[in-house]
Amino acid sequence: MTTLVVRRQVDRLQTSVVNIRHEEVSIDDLDRVLLGSMDGRHDIEELVSVGLTAIEDGTLEIEIDDVAVVEVETLAEYIRNRLDRLVTAGLVLDDRDN
Repeated sequence: MTTLVVRRQVDRLQTSVVNIRHEEVSIDDLDRVLLGSMDGRHDIEELVSVGLTAIEDGTLEIEIDDVAVVEVETLAEYIRNRLDRLVTAGLVLDDRDN
């Protein structure tokens, strides 16, 4: 889950958001999709599914070394790694932060 403030910043298509340590963190389109869905009602696999759906419907494209990634397992792993980065960046609350 992320904060309501972060979700509002994501809704405004900002290129950065403020984390729980009051630091500015740059975000991209994938971060926006994931953070926008982090309302406490989705587990990790559901967030991966949200990311995959955005890729499948053309809302989002993931490139690694300038090559579009389309293989589902590679995309799922990439999204899981991105979720880890969002945690490290202080954009995800755990249950103790509420």
